[in-house]
Amino acid sequence: MTEKIVPPVLQRALEKFGDQIKVIYEEDGLDAALAWAEKLQQEESQRSERTKKLALGAGVKADKNPALQEALAKAEKKAVELHEEQRNPAWIEDLSSFNWKDIKPHFLAPLLCQVPFKTKDGYNYLKPWQALIWAMRCYELELSPLGNETWFNPEANKVNITLEGKREIARKRGYKFGPSTFERLERPWPEGKAKPTQVKTDIGYKCTLPVAGWDKPGEYTAWLSEWYMPYSPVWRDKPEHMLQIRAQEKAISFCTGVGQSELPGEGDIDTDAARDFEPTPVEHKPLELEMQQSKDKKDDGTIPY
Repeated sequence: MTEKIVPPVLQRALEKFGDQIKVIYEEDGLDAALAWAEKLQQEESQRSERTKKLALGAGVKADKNPALQEALAKAEKKAVELHEEQRNPAWIEDLSSFNWKDIKPHFLAPLLCQVPFKTKDGYNYLKPWQALIWAMRCYELELSPLGNETWFNPEANKVNITLEGKREIARKRGYKFGPSTFERLERPWPEGKAKPTQVKTDIGYKCTLPVAGWDKPGEYTAWLSEWYMPYSPVWRDKPEHMLQIRAQEKAISFCTGVGQSELPGEGDIDTDAARDFEPTPVEHKPLELEMQQSKDKKDDGTIPY
């Protein structure tokens, strides 16, 4: 939140709830942060009220039962310690490096559990075992779970790679891509496909991706009828931009093999919407096979296999 004037009401929320509010404020603005702070405050108030009721009920008996009174005091002390631990985790003092690979798993998991994930129901947080799956997969991919290169799908408990992550993996594997170029295409809308409102023709974007050392560039064409996600706000507001992103991401996948079998991301499709609208992937031959077939093609245009 650099160079932003923090309203007093938000400052109090930050002091009480810490990084959760900070992340939401940076991503979604003041109203969303205050709404989430209010929700956390309500949950805390409900817990406090339940504790008071239990204490009140037990207090009557505790006057006549010293053992119960002692147990009640221990429980109250434990609740205070737990609250302080949530605000200032002791394991932070044991972190010895800013390199996430050097952080021990039982320290890293609680850290990743503090990252809020935006879902259709608001914001959710990973369970420790989900955070470990995420970290282990990122370790295999040599990508950081703290950046924008991967995201965790809590529905399938799988780690998906973003466009940014695929570019990073390709770079580490020695692929050198040139600037992508895009060609806007149109065709009649396919029969039987759900069509967005006010769309007359099917729109496609062909991404051409030069690869150093290759005779031909990588290519992929993403069509609106095959990739449109009706329940995604970003697809509704910016469909042509999302088609370019999809075409570029898939072009990289078919060139490198990274993420070829991934399903659409949670950021693109709503879980309930997937049952009603299922995208049909474009049939694409691997670029290497297309290049070989081009060399083997006969004069009459046929391929001998």
